Amino acid sequence: MIYRYLPAAVALVALSACQETDTPTSALLEQRVVTALGGLEIGESLSLSGEAAAEVVLGGSESAGDFILIPFHASREQGAELAVGLGGTDLGTPGPSQRAPDPRGGWTVPESSLPGWEMHESMLARFRTGAEAARSKLPSGLGPQALANLVPSSDLRGGDLAVDQLVELNTDTDGDFCADLDVRTGRVEAISSGAVVVADVDNPKDGFTRSDYEVFAERFDSLIEPTITGAFGEPTDIDDNGRVVVFFTRAVNELTRPTDEGFVGGFFYSRDLFPDTPADPCPASNQGELFYVLVPDPAAVASHIPHTRDGVFAGALGTIGHEYQHLINASRRIWVNQANSFEETWLDEGLSHIAEELLFYADAGLSRHSNVSLDDIFGSTQLLNAINQFGIQNLIRYGLYLEEVTNDSPTGAGDALGTRGATWAFLRYLADHQPRSDPEFFHDLVNSQDAGFDNLASVVEGDPVDWLQQWGVSVYADDLVTAAADSAFQQPSWDFRSLLPELFGDFPLFVRTLSGSGTLEFDVVSGTSGYVQFRSPANGAAQLSIDSGGETPPAKLRVTVVRTK
Repeated sequence: MIYRYLPAAVALVALSACQETDTPTSALLEQRVVTALGGLEIGESLSLSGEAAAEVVLGGSESAGDFILIPFHASREQGAELAVGLGGTDLGTPGPSQRAPDPRGGWTVPESSLPGWEMHESMLARFRTGAEAARSKLPSGLGPQALANLVPSSDLRGGDLAVDQLVELNTDTDGDFCADLDVRTGRVEAISSGAVVVADVDNPKDGFTRSDYEVFAERFDSLIEPTITGAFGEPTDIDDNGRVVVFFTRAVNELTRPTDEGFVGGFFYSRDLFPDTPADPCPASNQGELFYVLVPDPAAVASHIPHTRDGVFAGALGTIGHEYQHLINASRRIWVNQANSFEETWLDEGLSHIAEELLFYADAGLSRHSNVSLDDIFGSTQLLNAINQFGIQNLIRYGLYLEEVTNDSPTGAGDALGTRGATWAFLRYLADHQPRSDPEFFHDLVNSQDAGFDNLASVVEGDPVDWLQQWGVSVYADDLVTAAADSAFQQPSWDFRSLLPELFGDFPLFVRTLSGSGTLEFDVVSGTSGYVQFRSPANGAAQLSIDSGGETPPAKLRVTVVRTK
């Protein structure tokens, strides 16, 4: 579909001037009408799918026109690949597709911005398998009443915890979900109205002090708790202490293997939400709401990667907010919402990255639709500090997705950094285009009995696959293509075109070029798009052919073409 209304009489006159001897398809007919009328205006777009996308004819203006062609793989099947073949006739070479970078320097990437996703992915797979098995053993009809009847027996139970008290906590992540133990002794370092901060007594030297832990507890109460629960809902309180436990332990550092270049900044383990009772034994569970956080280790005692105090401090609050969403999501699915399963990994991780973004907005004094730019960040110390604590990791992950855009997807099955970045950016785009506030939208996603695509479909207006296609166009067009005719192609909360070059040197989106009578072949995984730029000649038309593995494009191959210059 072309986003322009054409008077019928004009369209017929234009058609009679074409003097074609063949019988064009309706889609091709529309393209030729628009070409005869002078072509697409800058910002206007053409949308085709399946057989109708086999031929594209665009141009017609007195000057050459630059276009971006965006093939999208419309499928919910995770990891499926779709072959795309392009051929061109009479194509020129397009001009630069980037805004000129405006580097400022001085933007220090925190060390915690580059965690080891491969080890985290394997951990999540083990966690999910064990959690689903444990959940299946619980009686049906779980709900708030079943939660109220729990009487867990753990060191975290009740409201009698005190500073300097020693507690025993299981940190095992490799063994059997409900059986294996790796018990560490922790000392309660700080208690606030919402958090109990515990430190492993065997943590490496030159780490956090008690005053540091008190800062974490205070920031949890003043920033993290109201922001995260306001968006996603309250967690359960299995241990009946009215708080969540934040365990700073070298066990997180020890997850880094000798060959790993990255590391895990923290984790939540749903095992701790299961009771250890005679009817449902799970002795490995800590029977409470807690998560585990990396600790400073400047001498690299716990792993081969050293971690400075300042580096870990800068990333810890974002990690806590990220893991808090996981805790809320899982605890409400088990004990409150009576969900059919745990949330799928891609959506659960994306929501946790949304949690980090919401903390950025709260800390920076901003809200969505602010179109945060590089000028904004470097024009305010408050914004710069906030994005370094809560935003920079999302930006880096999104940039990694853009570099591998046809090979990764917001709905991918794995836990790669690029997948996370894409899911975060897609969820932000979705929220920006819904007629509800962020808390309303994200609360509905977390408090659902469905998961994955089914969850999205029950919350958004329209098919999530359609939204993925439109988001894919916005990835290129936002803050670049002037006079964009469709607001669906805009991302109103972030000016990625200004921000990402500061981290990557330029805007990292991988764009192919088709010129002359050349050809291109590539694969596009499900739920994502590819990007091909081309130029139509002055006073002429660009002609493109599109196929899939040498065959007519299937319905799941959708194509959008936008005039950019």
